[in-house]
Amino acid sequence: MGRKRIGKRKHLYLFLALLIVLTVSGCATIEEWIRLQEAREQLAEGPDLVSRGEFGPFLTINEKILAEFPKDPPGDEALFNLGLLFAHPDNPKRDYKVSRDFFKWIRRDFPKSPLSGKAKIWEETLGVILELEKQLGELKVQTEPGRKKLARLEELLLKQEEAKAEVRALREPLQQGLAHLANGDYEGAIEINQKILARYGQKPPGDEALHYLGLIYSHPGNPRKDYKKSVTFFKRLIKEFPQSPFSEEAKIWLGILDVIEKTKEIDIEIQQKKKQLKR
Repeated sequence: MGRKRIGKRKHLYLFLALLIVLTVSGCATIEEWIRLQEAREQLAEGPDLVSRGEFGPFLTINEKILAEFPKDPPGDEALFNLGLLFAHPDNPKRDYKVSRDFFKWIRRDFPKSPLSGKAKIWEETLGVILELEKQLGELKVQTEPGRKKLARLEELLLKQEEAKAEVRALREPLQQGLAHLANGDYEGAIEINQKILARYGQKPPGDEALHYLGLIYSHPGNPRKDYKKSVTFFKRLIKEFPQSPFSEEAKIWLGILDVIEKTKEIDIEIQQKKKQLKR
């Protein structure tokens, strides 16, 4: 009997401790804490849904989480997932404009989120592609060669790789690198991530350092932007860290950069054709 009383007393203490933790952490009720945990579990299921091509369920899960947490985490993760979803090359409802709008949404409603800096890069890169598509669309109605070039561009856009939504919380050095990036200090961000990479090599967070080095060298605002270096870092990430949560996102970045590089020649031809049409 004494042991049973002691066991019941331990359970009571455990329950009281849980209530104290929930109160201190800011959760007003146990229901809110449970709701948050359920949302986290649903987000964790996202990568498997995407890998199986189940875009509809993935969309539903993230829309539901966003509706429940419109101004608080993990609402920012849901927005980022939706942005990647509508940029995914295999998504039959892919829409770069919708994708860019979700990334804008993160910066507007979650400016302090660790995803805000990455959302800005995605927003600006998608803007480049949307502008190029607009130019090609204008040329399409003018000349038959323009229509052929548009078909070529659309074919290139389909070569983007799969995206992955989940992004892990960044450790302190990586957060410092993001702060440099947010302030436009690209050299400082590169230096920090190079040090992390030199220290950890093929162990985490080396994968995160490779990821951010790829982003920095592809950043539209970086005066020393170098797509070739960016591609090198993303390819190294995929090869050395195939199981990294950043590996799938690196694949879609390779697709985006491939499109931009291959359309440079097309863009030059467009400008030349426009000059000819003005004569």
